Amino acid sequence: MSGKNTLSGDRKLEIIDFLKNHSIFQILNRDIIEGLSQLVIELECGPGHIVFQEGDPADAIFIIRRGAVA
Repeated sequence: MSGKNTLSGDRKLEIIDFLKNHSIFQILNRDIIEGLSQLVIELECGPGHIVFQEGDPADAIFIIRRGAVA
């Protein structure tokens, strides 16, 4: 798993567009989503990676852009 908390300009726009069009954040206006995008950390996880487990602190929201989880 790798995490990046500094998004390039193009990547940041991709994230903003994704949040605005495909997630629970779509009810928010674009200015708020742009602010939230500053907090986004992208994670790339491979097969078998455990993203979180029961009992982990509730300190993040995970949004799956591609792939699937079980």
